[in-house]
Amino acid sequence: MTPQLHFVTGKGGVGKTTVALCLGLAYAKQQKNVLVIEIQGGDRLSNLLGVPPVGSTTREVYKNLYLIDLNPWDVLHEYVLLKLKFEAIYKTIFAKPATQKFLKLIPSLQELLYLGKIWYHTEEQPTLKVKFDVIIVDAQATGHALGMFRAPSAIENMVPEGPMKRIATMLRACLQDPTKTVVHIVTLAEEMPLAEAIDLKQKLTNELTIRVERVILNKSIAPINSSILQTAQRFKNEQTLTEAVQLLENRQFRAHQHMQAKTFLEEHFKNPPCEIPFVFSEKLNFEDLLNIAKILEPIRQLG
Repeated sequence: MTPQLHFVTGKGGVGKTTVALCLGLAYAKQQKNVLVIEIQGGDRLSNLLGVPPVGSTTREVYKNLYLIDLNPWDVLHEYVLLKLKFEAIYKTIFAKPATQKFLKLIPSLQELLYLGKIWYHTEEQPTLKVKFDVIIVDAQATGHALGMFRAPSAIENMVPEGPMKRIATMLRACLQDPTKTVVHIVTLAEEMPLAEAIDLKQKLTNELTIRVERVILNKSIAPINSSILQTAQRFKNEQTLTEAVQLLENRQFRAHQHMQAKTFLEEHFKNPPCEIPFVFSEKLNFEDLLNIAKILEPIRQLG
């Protein structure tokens, strides 16, 4: 059974937003209804696709591919209207600055709101126009993502028996169900992202009992044929070629770093890393995104 809920996370700056979007494209190309969710992302997903911002409203931006950008106050607004039915109650109580300032002080509340909204889209709800086959969450960077994954347990331990505790228990069970939920970790062939990836994997697996499926090694660089590099190095002292040879040597060094990182990750993850090649352009175009989506096909095929 293919998991329905995929979280994509990693150290900030490793390319997790691109990976989340391309994984969504991979599923959408297979005629699956896909929702890609970003959390307070500033509509980075829509910017990558070159479409108008979607904000907090779910919108189809490509055949079978839907986007939404969550923020806590819109999620709270939707939840209050779903339960209490009256806009006036929300405006009277929850829209007040003093109330929102107080709500910000409640530990794990925002994270619980996000998870509740995500879970809501996994269920067949009468208010939803589309039943999504797959939901992909462009989660926040490592530390904040861990905070979100820990939120249900924190709420369970903090509040007495009642609706809030039951919701937290339900969300924790959803996260810990390996047939429903998986986490993919994105990293680079650099010391800090690699260290965070391993630490995150250990905490998700051992502390939170959440299934970690794949690690994605982004911006990989293939090595240059050694004979080509050696030939180029013969001309290193020629003024017009010095910079070009240095660029080749730097690329070869980066390729070596990548191979070391790949070996390192293979020692810590059950599945080999999915490698995404470095794209030599200032901005990814749609064809680049589709090419990355093809590379992510093995993740789409997991069961």
